[in-house]
Amino acid sequence: EISTPELRGTLTILMPAAANTGNLLMYILGSFLPWRLTTLHGAFLPLLPIVLVYFLPETPVWLLSRGRREEAEATLCSLRGLSSSQVQEELKALEVEGQAEKNESRSLHSRV
Repeated sequence: EISTPELRGTLTILMPAAANTGNLLMYILGSFLPWRLTTLHGAFLPLLPIVLVYFLPETPVWLLSRGRREEAEATLCSLRGLSSSQVQEELKALEVEGQAEKNESRSLHSRV
């Protein structure tokens, strides 16, 4: 949600690549270390992303869906490294997209 459309495809492929690299690393460690030591690495390595996620900002899309436009704008400025006036177009596009999803969701629920 927070990446630019130009980077989204590249970033999407990084998750499976990281998982496969982790699996390869565990196989390599398993051939050199006792299995109990290998499982400790496998247990503690996932803690790093869990801790780091705490420091990520809320996404502009989520903030807009909660009616927190000013915070969404500030977050978008921070993520893009741009000024407030430079992110207005993207912010408006996110608002329109969010409103369209909300309307679509309402129409689906009214049919059921």
